[in-house]
Amino acid sequence: MTTVAHIVSASYITLKVANVAPNELDYIATSLISAGILDLDHLFFLIRDRKIFKKVGFSGHLHKARSPIHELLGFLIIGVVMLAVSFFNPKLALVLGLPAMIHLIEDLLVGISLPFSPVDKTEIQLIPQKKTIKIFLDVTVIIIFAILWIKYLNVVN
Repeated sequence: MTTVAHIVSASYITLKVANVAPNELDYIATSLISAGILDLDHLFFLIRDRKIFKKVGFSGHLHKARSPIHELLGFLIIGVVMLAVSFFNPKLALVLGLPAMIHLIEDLLVGISLPFSPVDKTEIQLIPQKKTIKIFLDVTVIIIFAILWIKYLNVVN
């Protein structure tokens, strides 16, 4: 999924689960950042391995441009951070960690994943990795969650 699709879907789901009101801008901003920040690890690998990506292209190869944090190890780390934050502010813990966890789950469901990286480099995929399917999923997710965001932000308190 694209970063935009992760951000609009994971943050929306989290804000509804955490019962965040549309006027709680700090929580909304935190959720948006948390949903997308995991994709920053792609930049490091894209820059480092740019010669390889110039040869093979980006399409279908971005799963090779992410750190072990983008897999189950990241899920564990995020869970520990959420636990620590929950002692001080349970709502913040949810808004901080759940979007990132949803992002990881989305990547596992629709992309190629190396869930046990760095210990095991076995790649798994749950759906065919055809470009048309991935584009359809991305566009569908973005449209559906854009509509839900508009409704969410227009709620009168």
